[in-house]
Amino acid sequence: MRRDNWQQTLVPNYTLGGRPVRRGPRVSTFQEVAAVVAAGEAISLVHGDAARYYPWSGLRHLRPYDAAMGTWVLIWPTAGETDLVRALAGAARDAGPRRG
Repeated sequence: MRRDNWQQTLVPNYTLGGRPVRRGPRVSTFQEVAAVVAAGEAISLVHGDAARYYPWSGLRHLRPYDAAMGTWVLIWPTAGETDLVRALAGAARDAGPRRG
């Protein structure tokens, strides 16, 4: 999938009704996203685990009722596969999905 297609899937330029989606300040990190949202300059869609892994005072996390649930996966370059990478992948597989 090309980057522009991927970006349109996650952050579309138009609503389903055809209205343009206004863009906020440019950011590069999650901390920058949280800071501009906390300052009232923007709202943002983030992965649902952000509430758990990146708590930020003054932000409210609300799951859109019709949004698909996200899934995290590990990826790594096949040429860089090592015993340590295989051990991490095995531990993740053995832990299984988090429920609830």
